[in-house]
Amino acid sequence: MRKSPDEIVRAIMVALGSEPRTIDALADEIGSSWATVWKYLELIDWIQSCPRVGRVQAGKRIELWRREWGKLPR
Repeated sequence: MRKSPDEIVRAIMVALGSEPRTIDALADEIGSSWATVWKYLELIDWIQSCPRVGRVQAGKRIELWRREWGKLPR
């Protein structure tokens, strides 16, 4: 059964402890392929180097989203 991107990211974050792990070990633990784990780790790393994204309440039921100032990494 295919996992959603949300499930993959959450599984990777749970499997990553404070000790370094190989992509092979992570892939085995979460039941995904090496390529999938590598792709998501690269994406997580890129996102973490980006400016923060913030939520602004504009009303009782309205949320606005914005990116803080700064350059996006390559």
